[in-house]
Amino acid sequence: MITPKTASSLFRTGNLDRAMKAAEVGMERTSPNTDEYQQFLFVKAECLRTKGQVRQALELIGESINESGLSPETCALWHMHRGYFLGMRNAYVESKQEFDKAEDIASNQSLSHISLDILLRRAMILFFAEELVASQDAYRKALQVAEVHGDLFSQALALAGTGKNLMIRKNYREAVGWYEKALVAAKESRATLLAAAMQSELGWCFYNMEHDDKALELFRASEAAFLAAGALTNYQISLGNIGNIFVRRGDYPAAVSYFQRALELAKKNEDRISMAKWLNNLSDVFFRMGNPVLAGEYQRQLMLVKVALQRERARVRQAEN
Repeated sequence: MITPKTASSLFRTGNLDRAMKAAEVGMERTSPNTDEYQQFLFVKAECLRTKGQVRQALELIGESINESGLSPETCALWHMHRGYFLGMRNAYVESKQEFDKAEDIASNQSLSHISLDILLRRAMILFFAEELVASQDAYRKALQVAEVHGDLFSQALALAGTGKNLMIRKNYREAVGWYEKALVAAKESRATLLAAAMQSELGWCFYNMEHDDKALELFRASEAAFLAAGALTNYQISLGNIGNIFVRRGDYPAAVSYFQRALELAKKNEDRISMAKWLNNLSDVFFRMGNPVLAGEYQRQLMLVKVALQRERARVRQAEN
């Protein structure tokens, strides 16, 4: 018998297609506007997000929910998922509003396990919005709660988030320690894709510490895991990271190939943060190759993406003042 727990377990272990199928079958066999139906829907939405289809995930969740007949836990999770997907599409003000609603429900109903999930997801969106102090504080708080609960998966996410905030500040050596702990926790909780993400993040640290062979080994491992699972959101990041290795080696045509593949996936996924990275890298490589025309075109596209991102981040700051 297919249950939401079965579908969720398949998702966590990286079986995205099987998880989505299980969720769809569960939705067909369950009456709408019930807790069980919504739980299946959440799994399907998470599969879509991981496959790079964040807009479709947001559309599946919908713009509103009929809370009549649903448990407070389900209602809190609905707002959490919607807030997360909005944040991934850089709608940071709307994302914050949904997270606030989710936290209010969880707090009022003493849903401590849901509060931890909300905190971890909000921490990631704060990172994307460049609210780095708030993000780091949220991750450290989440780690303390996860350790008390003995929740290895949540510990892995919190450890990784702490590492990410160190990495963005270029504290690569310190970040490695956090990522290595996160990798161990991810493997122990059988979170296949999270473990692959930790390999990718460790690769980026080693790349910046100029340990290119180790970095490439980690990038290749994560690339294979993401491709096998169809996790295109993270797959394009691995492609771009491998491209950086080829730039350093002076193999510019190979680097261009990887950056262009990463850019196409980022565009398809409507991932503006990644688009900005790969456009910047392509502009740099074509400049090195002596092609200022193409370098300038990629720079022009980069400026358009940056303006859109800066506009959304400015809205967050205005809303807080």
